[in-house]
Amino acid sequence: MEINKLVRGVGLRHGLDLETGQVRVTIEELHLLGNAVRHGDGGSLTKLRDRAPHLWRYADNTVAAKSEEHAILSEGIQLSDNDFMRYMRAVTRFWGLVDREPGAMVDMPD
Repeated sequence: MEINKLVRGVGLRHGLDLETGQVRVTIEELHLLGNAVRHGDGGSLTKLRDRAPHLWRYADNTVAAKSEEHAILSEGIQLSDNDFMRYMRAVTRFWGLVDREPGAMVDMPD
């Protein structure tokens, strides 16, 4: 099953707010990132490039064009600390919302 349908389905079925904090779109981005890193260039990388161009950092457009002509694009992905924190927060919030036990952590402390 496609991750987008799965995440949306879980949210709808359980009445979860996956839009606050961009949980849904961030988890979908994380899934694309995992596929791009795991499989290299392909459909997931193309979608990731469209959704999250900030994951590729180049000195300027000339360097970007040359790099992309001669390299596997998945090797140019660069996660910042902020990207990593965004992914951690989205996954924590998702599982915190799904967990119906008292005291479940929904939002990570700063």
